[in-house]
Amino acid sequence: MTTEGTSAVSSMDEQQQQQQKLPENRQQEKQQRKEELLCCCRLMCVTPREDPLEFSSCLSIVLLVLGIVLISFGYLVPRQYTQDDRLTARENERNAIYYYKLGRHMDVCILVGISVLSLGSIMLSAVLSYTLYQHEKLKASKASGELAK
Repeated sequence: MTTEGTSAVSSMDEQQQQQQKLPENRQQEKQQRKEELLCCCRLMCVTPREDPLEFSSCLSIVLLVLGIVLISFGYLVPRQYTQDDRLTARENERNAIYYYKLGRHMDVCILVGISVLSLGSIMLSAVLSYTLYQHEKLKASKASGELAK
């Protein structure tokens, strides 16, 4: 009788625990749905708290692409003004000054692009070096663990 009583009590305890887990599971499901809604694309949305290495590598790749876009934009915009004989001298001079200023802005755009590209490459190399260091450290600890056995 005591075994039946304890089994009945243990089954009641299990049922209570399952009932307590249901709201927790529902809350987790709601949280996952909210996260899925916030991330409209199929890419993984990574926050710095979840995985700082993955976040840093994604940020460095974004910086690399942004740098390349800025550099290419700076070189693709025409810089030189060809004088038009149909325009007056003042209009030609105004256009020449405009293209001179535009050329300076494009030079700044190229320099910013080079800086962003450099920053992204430095970040990416640091993340990859750190990952490689951790991998080698893990291999060394496994090798030392095998030697101790």
